Amino acid sequence: MTFPIALDVYGDTFRFLAQTDNMHVQVNGQEVAQINQGQFFETVIKNGAQIDADLPILVAEYANSSSFNSSNPGIDPTMIVVPPFE
Repeated sequence: MTFPIALDVYGDTFRFLAQTDNMHVQVNGQEVAQINQGQFFETVIKNGAQIDADLPILVAEYANSSSFNSSNPGIDPTMIVVPPFE
């Protein structure tokens, strides 16, 4: 499960990086990407979400800067590695 940064109404950017070929990525039960080793897929998620993959995956969450999110002017860009839940 992931959640957006507090006060962020436009969502956060998530990047999914594949460790192996033919990886299927799902967000809230819907497949959003099929990627191969070393490739990534990036999307903005606005609400809490469940992220699943059928193979090992690295997920990073980016809190976008205030130039992207004018509703939260004091925010600096940040990257967080989302820990896996098995």
